[in-house]
Amino acid sequence: MCVTAFASAIKNITIYPANHPRVIERATAFVAENKALTGPVNELIIHQDELALDGVSITTDHLAVDWLRRRCRETGIGSIRIERGCAPDDVIAFASALINCRPGSGRSLPDAWRDESASIRPVALVIEEHRSGQNADGTNADEEGKPAATVQDIDPNASLQEKLQAIAKLPSVRELANAITTNDASDEQATETFDLLSIIMEVLPVDCPTDPEGLQETIENILRSTHAQLQTAGPSDDKARTAELLRSAVDIAKTYFGRSNKGRESTAKKPSGRPGDEVIQADLAAFLRELAELPDASDLRLPPAAVLAEDAPTTTKELLGICLYGLASNEGQDARSNRIRIIAALVQQRPDDCIEMLDTYLLAGSPSTAVRLTVLRILALKGLDAIIRDRNYLDDALLRAGFPEVLPIAARILTSPAEQARMREALDDLATVIENGGAQALAASGLLDDVATVQMLANCGGKIAPQLLADCESAEPGVQDVLLDYVKRLELPECESVAVNICATNAIPDHYVRRLLRAATRKQVNSAMRNASGKLIRRWLQAHMRLLPAATLAPAVAALKHVPSPETEQFLRELSRLGRFSFRSDLRELRRHAAQTLKTLKTKVRS
Repeated sequence: MCVTAFASAIKNITIYPANHPRVIERATAFVAENKALTGPVNELIIHQDELALDGVSITTDHLAVDWLRRRCRETGIGSIRIERGCAPDDVIAFASALINCRPGSGRSLPDAWRDESASIRPVALVIEEHRSGQNADGTNADEEGKPAATVQDIDPNASLQEKLQAIAKLPSVRELANAITTNDASDEQATETFDLLSIIMEVLPVDCPTDPEGLQETIENILRSTHAQLQTAGPSDDKARTAELLRSAVDIAKTYFGRSNKGRESTAKKPSGRPGDEVIQADLAAFLRELAELPDASDLRLPPAAVLAEDAPTTTKELLGICLYGLASNEGQDARSNRIRIIAALVQQRPDDCIEMLDTYLLAGSPSTAVRLTVLRILALKGLDAIIRDRNYLDDALLRAGFPEVLPIAARILTSPAEQARMREALDDLATVIENGGAQALAASGLLDDVATVQMLANCGGKIAPQLLADCESAEPGVQDVLLDYVKRLELPECESVAVNICATNAIPDHYVRRLLRAATRKQVNSAMRNASGKLIRRWLQAHMRLLPAATLAPAVAALKHVPSPETEQFLRELSRLGRFSFRSDLRELRRHAAQTLKTLKTKVRS
């Protein structure tokens, strides 16, 4: 279906960058379907509960379609006009604009749209006719010669959205809106009118009157109040103006939205609010001004020591709460880095005063695994391991939900056998994830470059640890030593693992260790590994034949019986003839061991 293809193409922008192949693929697929439609321009209408393409209702339970409908409503789009000849780039450009338009900002996507020549264009939700078809006197151009519309002409059984559309076109409402938008010298009166009416629509509560006359009265009262407050406010920039509009809408909402929806009150006596409303409104205005003056999150600073010391517990708690909330709100990278810096300073300087707020974000049940891991890294970095243990911040649920990023933290905290058993159980529960790409993802993450993490996994053991460690290719000092020690403890077929117990550590290559780990995971006899083990022993004996005493070499010679092969037989024959004419007793002893091993090998092969 064309609408489903369009919704999927738009939704992909929320997941992938605009130049991602999947985004281009979905946009191209929609363009192909759109070309199959008959009309030169198709209009996708956004209703309250459904979509309609060229007047035909779209029935689908596709999640992307429902998401598109809701997103369009949130960003003030009443319909989308799509030309038959649109290109994939047009789809991607529209999708990017839709995603970047912030709901609730007071500015809809149609207002922000500047490319009227684009092949895909948004059309305003509420007052499209109010914006585009209006004469200088405020009447509609397509209704010249007709009597002006009145509230009595509005169908009381129409939907709320249809009533609002009709009310927005009433002469009295347009007059009030125009008076507000011309309060300053603006060239974008229609845009600002739409912005204002969008704010009004957003703050309308569920208990506002639904009859046309009640809705008209409510909207006009909001407009009058807004106009009066803006006149006393003086000139202001766009940001301050939006704040003024919002404040006015909220103020009037408190006054007029307290009544019941059962019947319309007489217009002769409008509600006047409570005696304390003026104080509340003044407080709200002060709050909005203070809010506008607040520094950007990236400029948030740790107070001076003297200020912090005045009421340390309270100040620490409040500042820590702000920073933790910011982390959970996915702010920009600069703000995030700044908040992490402040959190680190607070937990280092006053850890006891931080406990209550840390509990809120770090104990079991916290909604954000990412925030928990970030803060735990900070605590570990500052050496506050005891707090993590005492408060049980590293619980079983986090061990599972935080894999694999949790591993370095777990390596630092889970040091006892009982704690490592918890980690082993968590890994066993994640077996399906690990077997289906989790092991490779862990290796690629670089987390196995940490010796402590590798050591913890080795200590945990279990059926999953070999699979996790088999892909470890770290060159960090100490990592391969840990892996080799771990392999020596595994129950592996002797013919495959004999080399690790015979040869010196520096003679065992990394790839051999990793292959042994994979063999342990699969529990299969591997002839290639057997041959590799024999080759390693023979190579080690050749390198140390004349350097080490026969007693040291003898176990390696005897071990060759576990790795029978033509190469091993030939090596033992040569070794049994080594220095036959020499009087060195150690060589005679070595020849004797070689001959005995060769005899055992032949007997084993015959049997």
